[in-house]
Amino acid sequence: MDVKILDVDAAYVKEVDRKAAAIAKRTGRKYSRSDYLKMLIEQDFNLQIERQREDRFDRAIENLATTLNRQERALRDLLNFFLEEFLGER
Repeated sequence: MDVKILDVDAAYVKEVDRKAAAIAKRTGRKYSRSDYLKMLIEQDFNLQIERQREDRFDRAIENLATTLNRQERALRDLLNFFLEEFLGER
């Protein structure tokens, strides 16, 4: 898909060109303004996806921690019950 961007300040375009040229020099391959802008768009999209994944992972960890805490309480209560019932201790 083609995208056309209008009314971009010349200083920004020069900076994009400078960065594209630096990448071309570093990699030894032709790297155009268009390549650089495509890379920025892809990185932005991938960053959003990565943040969503991190958020889902964080929620899963929180749920796991909650479940483990509940299981720990249940096991402690069960142990206390057995100690009281069979050994008369607490």
